[in-house]
Amino acid sequence: MIQKIVNSKGGLHNRITRQIRLLPFTLRETESFLISRGINLTRFQIISLYMAMGGVPFYLMQAEPGLSTAQIIDQVCFSKGGLLRNEFDKLFASLFDKSDQHIRIVEVLQKHRSGMNRNLILPAAKIPSGGTASQILEELEESGFIASTIPFGKKSNDAIYRITDEFTLFHFDWIKPLGKRDPGEGYWLSRQTDPRNRAWAGYAFEGICIKQVQQIKSALGISMVETFNGPWYYLPQKNSIETGAQIDLLIDRKDATMNLCEMKFSESEFTITADYAKKLRQKKAVLKEVTKTRKNIFITMVTTYGIVNNSHSNEVISNSLTIDCLF
Repeated sequence: MIQKIVNSKGGLHNRITRQIRLLPFTLRETESFLISRGINLTRFQIISLYMAMGGVPFYLMQAEPGLSTAQIIDQVCFSKGGLLRNEFDKLFASLFDKSDQHIRIVEVLQKHRSGMNRNLILPAAKIPSGGTASQILEELEESGFIASTIPFGKKSNDAIYRITDEFTLFHFDWIKPLGKRDPGEGYWLSRQTDPRNRAWAGYAFEGICIKQVQQIKSALGISMVETFNGPWYYLPQKNSIETGAQIDLLIDRKDATMNLCEMKFSESEFTITADYAKKLRQKKAVLKEVTKTRKNIFITMVTTYGIVNNSHSNEVISNSLTIDCLF
C-alpha cells in the first residue's frame, strides 16, 4: 500500500482523500480492551502480556478470562494450536514480497539489541546498499517492526535502527529456539525463574518505556516542554583510557535540564546497589564531560514498583516513576 498507492507516481498520485495510520493499542488502550472482555489483570501482568504480544488487538483477543498472564502466553504462544506458535514466518510472508530479506535484517538487529546503523546492518544481512535496501528498511519501519532514532548530538545519517515490535523480540528469544519441538504443557510457567527471562524482560520493558516517552514526560510534569527524546552513546577510541557510556533514553529539555532515564523491570521494588549507583554516576559524568553541557542532569528511574529507599538511591536518583505512569 505504501509503495504502490501512498507513494504512487502513476495515476493514483494525489488521489488519496485521507490516510489513517493504524497503530497497536497503547498500554492504557490494552487495559481498557482486556477489561471490556472480562479479563481483569494487574498492571504488572498487563505489561508482562504486552511484552510478549504487543498491542495487536487480534493477538490480545486470544486471552481468556480467569487465566494468569503466564497461562495466556502458554496457551497462545506455545501450545500446538496456539495462534502465535507459527505466526512469525506467516506474518512476514503475507506482508512482504521478498520477506527473506526483511527477516535477515530483523535477525541481525535482534543480535544487536542496542541498535545498529545502516552501514552495519546491510553487510551483516548480506544486502547490497541501494534503493532496494532503503525500501526494505522503510517497509519494516512503517510496519512497526523496527524504528530509527538519531542519537543525541548526531546527524541523520547516524540514525540507529532497533527492533520495536514486542512479539518479534519474543519470537526470537523464546519461540524460534524451540523449532518444531513441543515444549509441553506449562512451558512458560516453568520459565519464570529462568535467567534468560530476566534478560529478555528487561530489554522488552525498556523498549516499551521508550515508546511511551510522552507518558514519562507527563509524569515528570514536562509534557508541554520541547524536548529531544532518544539515545546517546560515547565510544572512546581504542587504547584510550576514557570511559564509554550508553544511555538508551535521554530527554534533553529546553528548560536547561536533561533527564538521564534508566528502565528496570522487577517483580518488587528495585534496589540501587553501591555498584549500580557508581555506574549511574559514571554515565552522568561521561555525558557531562563529552557533551560539555551546562544543563542540570537528573537521573530518572522508571521501574515496575518503584525503588527501595536507601542511601544510594537518595544520593543519585532525582526522579522515580512506576509502571502506573505508562498507562
